[in-house]
Amino acid sequence: MGDDIGEKKADRVLPNNDGEPEKLAEKGTILGEERQSYDIALSKDGLKLHPQPTADPLDPLNWSFAKKHTILAIVMYMYFMFTYITTTTVPSFPELQDSFGLSYSQVNWTVAVPALGLAFGPLFWSSLADIYGRRIIFIIGTVIALAATIGAGGAKQYGGYMAARFFQGFGVSPGATVGMAVISDMFFEYERGQKLGLWVLSLDAGLLVGPIIGGFIDLVSAEWIQWLTAIMFALLLVLELAFMSETLYPRNNMLRKLPLAVDANQADIEKLDCEKADVNQVDLRRTKQLSFFNLKPVPVGLIIWGVSIDKGYHWMVGQIAFFIFAAGIQMGNTVITSYIVDSYPLQSMSVITFYSVLLNLSAFVNPFFIAPWEAASGFTWTFAAQGIITFFLSVPVFATLHQFGPSLRAKAGHPSWVNPEHDS
Repeated sequence: MGDDIGEKKADRVLPNNDGEPEKLAEKGTILGEERQSYDIALSKDGLKLHPQPTADPLDPLNWSFAKKHTILAIVMYMYFMFTYITTTTVPSFPELQDSFGLSYSQVNWTVAVPALGLAFGPLFWSSLADIYGRRIIFIIGTVIALAATIGAGGAKQYGGYMAARFFQGFGVSPGATVGMAVISDMFFEYERGQKLGLWVLSLDAGLLVGPIIGGFIDLVSAEWIQWLTAIMFALLLVLELAFMSETLYPRNNMLRKLPLAVDANQADIEKLDCEKADVNQVDLRRTKQLSFFNLKPVPVGLIIWGVSIDKGYHWMVGQIAFFIFAAGIQMGNTVITSYIVDSYPLQSMSVITFYSVLLNLSAFVNPFFIAPWEAASGFTWTFAAQGIITFFLSVPVFATLHQFGPSLRAKAGHPSWVNPEHDS
């Protein structure tokens, strides 16, 4: 920086993205009197803020708490529907078998097909969201899912029902990759752990709440399960149109043209010059210094559930098993999502797309072999085998990443691409 460094604090009134005035507090160092050139923005704890906020009121990082969390709730709503559509129809399997003349295996495929749409969708929507924006992709996806749900509710043939189910999954799939991008657009890196946890919680809630709601609605009819889902998509569409603002923001380009502007309650640029300690003097266990302890409730829940069905235990035993299974799914999804985004923050859209495709391809494949497997081996060994495979595959993989993750990423080299907001 130059020799003539001053400090300036000012309050400005700027228009927000809705055209209303919004007060924006600025605090930072300036170079002479020619042009404001703000230093690196730090949190109140002295941590560098990432991404760096600008003085632009259209910057999603500058939006109010209420606006950010309203949009977060909409993103969570869509991610809830992501898994809700696949499981809410499970209680209606007997009615679907009677209506379409299906075998047990064929009715299981009605869960697999929307998962295929969920796997294929992120490959299609992610790039479009980086070009045209997040909001328009959410709206188009919701319209497709709504139309497909109406089609599924009125389907008279098995083929038409399966086609509608595929497009249900395809339409709601932006809730995964594009939803994560919206969260990254609005929140600083130190805030994302909690927000991603809530986001993943909505995914797992849809998976587990879907059959409960479907079971009650199935008392009316199997078709009404789809009509209720259509109402839920219609409500989501109204919320997107009314309250969801566009969050795609060309941050790198704007940082070149505008000074940093930081709310005084969340950042303090004066701490930039604080003394830094030597790394060997920091007495804080971190990353590879932490002990490796991998709690995996997923296989435990699977095994208990399979045994409880085979042995005819009280139904509550199976529900406890499902609770343990759900806890493992929630912990696993949250940790994996946070880990890959932390490992590749500039490529977060791509890595989440890859993760989402693999996750939903596994959900697509499973119904094709689970029924024959159960018929041949029984519930105990079918689910015990899945629990054993999960444990002995997951623990070594996570242990390897815990110990050698940084060196493996270093050997692989840096990706040659970044998210569009980081592209200069």
